[in-house]
Amino acid sequence: MTQTHRVYVRTSLAEAWAAVISPEFTRQYFFGSAFASPPVAGEPFSSVLPNGMVAVDGRVEAVDAPHTLVHTWNVHYDPAQESEPRPRHRVASSTGVLSTWSDGSGVKA
Repeated sequence: MTQTHRVYVRTSLAEAWAAVISPEFTRQYFFGSAFASPPVAGEPFSSVLPNGMVAVDGRVEAVDAPHTLVHTWNVHYDPAQESEPRPRHRVASSTGVLSTWSDGSGVKA
């Protein structure tokens, strides 16, 4: 199953990218979590809660700042979701538009 979520943001491309990867922004909107370190293509990543617990982890598949971030997604904050298949998330942005896709089949922007 493919889910597509589109969010239209009236902002600059740099500000949209910062909202996706910057701890100052992500902590406000992702339950206090933030990337433990900047995402790097081919490397694992984790998003950590203020108490140090890993909320989400996965592998970064592609980074083309400030346009694209693709990574797998494994939830740890909800035991019921931990056993589910790892979806693939793609965050793509262009001037004024930030879109996210969650799928296992490789949707292309």
